[in-house]
Amino acid sequence: MDIKAQVNKKWLQFSEDAKQVSRRVLDLDINLAVTGLSGAGKTAFISALTQHVRFASQTAAYPFWQAAEAERIIGCKRNLHDDNHTARFRLDDAMACLTAEAPVWPKSTKGISSLSLTLKFKPEHKLKSLLTDALNLRINITDYPGEWLLDLPMLKYDYQQWSDSIWQRYRSHTDFYAFKQACENQDWHAPADELVLEKLAAIYTEFLHKIANESYSYVQPGRFVLPAEWQGKPALHFVPISSEFVNNRKADETDDVLFSLNKSRFEFYVKEIVTPFYHRYFNDFDRQVVLVDVLKALNGGDEKYQDLKFTLAALSESFEYGKQNWLSHIISPKIDKVLFAVTKADHITPEQRQNAVSLLKTLAIKSEEHLKYSHVDTHYLAIASIAASKAEKIMHEGQQWSVLNAIELHTQTPLCFFPGEVPAVINHSSVWSDNQFNFKSFSPPLLLNEDAPFPHIAMDKVCEFLFGDKMQ
Repeated sequence: MDIKAQVNKKWLQFSEDAKQVSRRVLDLDINLAVTGLSGAGKTAFISALTQHVRFASQTAAYPFWQAAEAERIIGCKRNLHDDNHTARFRLDDAMACLTAEAPVWPKSTKGISSLSLTLKFKPEHKLKSLLTDALNLRINITDYPGEWLLDLPMLKYDYQQWSDSIWQRYRSHTDFYAFKQACENQDWHAPADELVLEKLAAIYTEFLHKIANESYSYVQPGRFVLPAEWQGKPALHFVPISSEFVNNRKADETDDVLFSLNKSRFEFYVKEIVTPFYHRYFNDFDRQVVLVDVLKALNGGDEKYQDLKFTLAALSESFEYGKQNWLSHIISPKIDKVLFAVTKADHITPEQRQNAVSLLKTLAIKSEEHLKYSHVDTHYLAIASIAASKAEKIMHEGQQWSVLNAIELHTQTPLCFFPGEVPAVINHSSVWSDNQFNFKSFSPPLLLNEDAPFPHIAMDKVCEFLFGDKMQ
C-alpha cells in the first residue's frame, strides 16, 4: 500500500471515529440489550418494538411516548446490517410468522443477532433546535439466547466454587439422582479419560434439559442446552464435581487425572467462551430491558418462583452498571437505565396488571438493591408487545366480571374467561395452598398487518423510558 493510500485510510478511520464521538456527545446512539430468560418473549418483543417505533409518527396509539404524542417523530428506517461479527436479527421471518393467515409466534433465539434502526425526530431542547430542524437517533438492539445469559454468573466463580454451588442447589432434586450416582461411582483421581467425561457431560446435560422443560430458570452452563457451534466439542465435556469427591487427593498425583482434565475444560469454557461473549457484547450496552415471565413462575409453584428470584439476583451482578455522565458515555459506556417488564400482560385482566408489577418488584428486590447502589434508573411495567387478547366486562348471575377473549395456543379454541388473580406479594406458603395458578397461553391475534401498528399494552411507556430522554 503506497503512502497516499495509507494516509487516506487513516483519515477515513479518524473521520469515522470522530463521527462516533460526536454522536455520543449529542446522545444520538442507544445500544439496547434485550435480555430475559428462555420463553420470556424476546423475539416477539424486538419484532414488535421495531413495528411500534416504525409507526409512532403515523398513529395516536402511543399517548405515553411524549415525542410521539407531541408529533415530533418524523419517521423511522431500518438500517443496513453492518456488523460483520453478529448475525442479522431475522425480522422478516418473525413478521412472516406473525402476519400469516394462521399466525404463530416466532421461534426463540438460537444465537446472537442484532438490529439497527434510525429514528428521525424534531428536537424539543432549545439549543438543539437552534442547531438543526431534525436529529437522528440510532437504536442498536442486540438479542441473544436466554440460555447463554445464564452463563454470566459463572465469571465470579472458580471451578470448585461453581461446582459446589450447583450441588448445593440441586442435590435433592429428583432428576439430579442419575448424575449424582454417576459421580459417586467415578474415581476422579484415575487417569484422564475423554470418553468418561463425554458420557458424564451427556448425563448432566440430560438433567439440564429436564429442569429447563420443567420451567426452572437457573440452568448452567447454558450452552449445554443450546450449544450452537460448540455442539459435540470437548469444550462442553465437563461437569460440576462436589468437593467431597476430591478433598482427599494425594499430594504426589500428577495433573493427568480425570478431575484435572474436567477442571481444565471448565476453565477453558469460562475463559474462551463466556468471557469473550461478555466483553464483546455487554461492555457496550447503555440501556437494558429485562423481560420476565412472572405468570409461568406462578404456574410452576413455589419452587419455580424461588428459582426465578434467585436467577434474577445472580444475573443483576453480572452487568456493568453505573450512572452516566457525558465523558464516561464516550469513553466507557455503562448501563444507566434498566427496565424490568412483566411480559404477557394480555394474559391477565387490566385490574391484575399492577399486582403483576408489584410481584416482579419482590422477585427483583436483590437486583433493585444492586442498581440503586450504582445510581441506575430503574422502572417496572406490565407489557404485551403484541396483545393477543381483548379485555371486556360481562354480566354473570347479576355480577360484573372482567374477562379476556383470546385463542388458546395449543388447542386453537376460542376463549372467553376470567384467567385468575395475581397476588401482589408472596410472603406466606398459604399463597400456594390457597391458589392453583393456571394462566393459559394464547395464539397471536388474527389479521396482523405488517403495514399497520400492532395492538399492544404499555409499549409507548417502554419507548418513553428507553428513548424519551434522548429525544428532548
